[in-house]
Amino acid sequence: MSAERPPTIAEPLRGRLERVGRSIAAGKAPTGLGECIEALGALPATSVSRLEGEIASLLHLHIWYDSRRVVSGGFWSVWRRPQRDDFALLARAPRLAPLFLFHRNGHLRQAALERLQEGLPSAFWVAALAWRLNDWVPQVRVAAAAAAPRVLGATDAAVMAAAASVLLGRRETWRRWGPERAILEDAFAREDVIERLASDLGSPAGRGAVLRDALRRPGMDRCLQGLAEAAAVPTVRAEAMRALIEGRARWPIGYERKWIDKSHGLWRRAVAYAERPIARPVPLETLVGTAARDRSVLVRRVAADGAVRHVSELGNLAEVAALLRHDRSPGIRERIAFLDRSLGRGRAGGSD
Repeated sequence: MSAERPPTIAEPLRGRLERVGRSIAAGKAPTGLGECIEALGALPATSVSRLEGEIASLLHLHIWYDSRRVVSGGFWSVWRRPQRDDFALLARAPRLAPLFLFHRNGHLRQAALERLQEGLPSAFWVAALAWRLNDWVPQVRVAAAAAAPRVLGATDAAVMAAAASVLLGRRETWRRWGPERAILEDAFAREDVIERLASDLGSPAGRGAVLRDALRRPGMDRCLQGLAEAAAVPTVRAEAMRALIEGRARWPIGYERKWIDKSHGLWRRAVAYAERPIARPVPLETLVGTAARDRSVLVRRVAADGAVRHVSELGNLAEVAALLRHDRSPGIRERIAFLDRSLGRGRAGGSD
């Protein structure tokens, strides 16, 4: 016999959810509801889809039925009657609405969404609402699409930025939603959210992958130069500098077939990308020169790539080549050696 799967939600949250769940099962408005919602909100936003079943189970967010046999048309059939009325409970205790987002009954998830009015207190709850935008029940997705503008519009920018750092990269992995995706993206495009997200990206907690996902829309463009020059994390500086030097934002959208030899039917699966143009706020040679002086090899490598890609456009090519020719990174040295071979040592940076 296989061992029982251990619980994912640990104490003391687990016990708190069980206590609230017992009240819900009894059809009573629970005490300690605010503390329960706050404690759930402290969970990582990434855990919503993984924990929704366990949360629903602990809170008894499902409908129990009585079953009894009745005669119908000469055949035995089963007539099922709900033991409790969760709609009435939600009407009496509308503060249950956030918890009912996890209800196993789609009608009650829809009713909960219709009752949400105020801003959400944490990134976990923003993710919970976003997950309902991807709900398997179409009516729930419609209700979530109606609720999202008013609820997310009232949610604090710091909370929205924290949620954006998680949700922006998951848009392509959720398959049920269609136009609902744009509603979430519009919420993250708020000017105050972009400013806060840029501040978070510039901090030691920033991640280059989040910046890449945030660049799908142009709101972050105005923050790129500051991030390229001063972000604490090298991957963020490198991603920002790459976008500026290449003059485009580029992000993965799935996979595509890349042919190796069509005549023999040989191909491989490769990542497919979409892109959009980005206007440079300063001249290209200024960007490449700044990147070549960066303390991180990741950013200097972007400078070397930019020198190879835009060799004919750089008035400071000799200066950049001199900065990078003896870099400690073999990859960077190889790129500058390629320039030297292609253009002749004099044009790429002169003799040592």
